[in-house]
Amino acid sequence: MRCVETVAPLAERRGVPVEEADALSEGTPLDQVLRLIEKVSDKPTVLCTHGDVVEEVLSHLDERRVLDGGLVFPKGSAWVLDAEGGDIVHGRYVPPPA
Repeated sequence: MRCVETVAPLAERRGVPVEEADALSEGTPLDQVLRLIEKVSDKPTVLCTHGDVVEEVLSHLDERRVLDGGLVFPKGSAWVLDAEGGDIVHGRYVPPPA
């Protein structure tokens, strides 16, 4: 519910629907989340999920050394992930507006 509420204003401004995905639910295994990311990686997409999922994804990407600035994921954090051929090749943290 909170994830939908978070992205709804952006979706409305962009004129696109919000789609819910079970792969972003709390406790989802990493491989399922990565499959979803791969599936949507060919187009600009906003994904919203929970802290445990974010921690797993970012830890995985940190092990692969594709994150700028290291591993940070405070509550409400935002990341831009770049993909090539369905594989995440770069990630950068976007701090909240001051």
